Amino acid sequence: MIVALDERPDVVAIVPTLGGNIPRLRDCLASICASTFDGRLAIVVVWNDPRRPLVDLGAVTVLQPGLNLGYVGGIRHARRAVTAPRLWIIQDDMTVDPECLPSLIARQNRPDNPAVVSPVYVDANGCVPAASRGGVISSEGLMESRYPPVDTLPSALDLSARIDWLQLGGAILRTDAWDAVGGMDPAFFPVQWADVDFCFRVTQEGMSIALEPTARFTHKQSGSTPNLFLHFMGARNGERFRRKYFESPETSRLNSGESDVEIVAREASLLTIDYAQHVEEVRKGLEEQIGTLEAGRVEQLHVSNETLVAAHQSFQAEREAYQHEIDSLRLEVASLHTGLEQVAASRSMRLTKPLRAINNLVRRLRQR
Repeated sequence: MIVALDERPDVVAIVPTLGGNIPRLRDCLASICASTFDGRLAIVVVWNDPRRPLVDLGAVTVLQPGLNLGYVGGIRHARRAVTAPRLWIIQDDMTVDPECLPSLIARQNRPDNPAVVSPVYVDANGCVPAASRGGVISSEGLMESRYPPVDTLPSALDLSARIDWLQLGGAILRTDAWDAVGGMDPAFFPVQWADVDFCFRVTQEGMSIALEPTARFTHKQSGSTPNLFLHFMGARNGERFRRKYFESPETSRLNSGESDVEIVAREASLLTIDYAQHVEEVRKGLEEQIGTLEAGRVEQLHVSNETLVAAHQSFQAEREAYQHEIDSLRLEVASLHTGLEQVAASRSMRLTKPLRAINNLVRRLRQR
């Protein structure tokens, strides 16, 4: 049953969005509303882009923070308006199966009562894509591996495998567990490694996390985020995580007394500066590579040209040698021809002509 946020819901679905793709957002919300969950479900949309005018989204509560708090900041903003015992974290490019939420709750209601239960993303082939649902952190705080290691059918997932963190997109969280660890850290702006950080603190507090293969969703990824930015942001926030817990643990931003807006504003500003510097370094590196390639190509062309010139000169020399030989043979032929003419015109040739005729006749007669 879909209820309003103030009607004592059992679960609140939180959907942060920039509102850039309304049809996709509507599909997401429609899939939530189609859930077969028999409890009370409320939906909160966090409208992160103040430039975009609100649109009618149906039976949902829309919160407007007035600026882009990012994915994490948007969830934290919604949490302050929620009294329900469970939070359901949804990305606006997801569509959840009708049985997704009931399956998540059924898993959370087992005796181990995990703080986080995450569903699986199923692709067009019916498989859970490799590296899509979680992973393992090394003793140095690095990403040791991701789960599952290969594309795998949901029914074939190894639930006994070690998983240190889970993707929170589509996950259901116990509100008390969220509060116990201070929620997701807004310093991981706008999103990457925030899931790792949250699950790490949850397990450090002795609570468990679980993956539920019967809870499923699909993804309508837009692919609008440049790969360069994704890689940069992943590396940057991964280093933040490692410093926070493994290198020189810093005081948690969550207990620094700063507001989420202050944290997000600072991190967004630093991210912009750091990314601009990163792009400039990448640009210079590419220019150096291009310069090296061009220099190598010029050298290659230079060498090739020298080779062609040498080959041409060798061909010309051979051609001239052959021509000289031909000319010499022609001179010899001409000289012999002249000599024959002289012999034929000589007196001895005229005097011996009858004798040569008789000799030829005798040779023919003998051959008979």
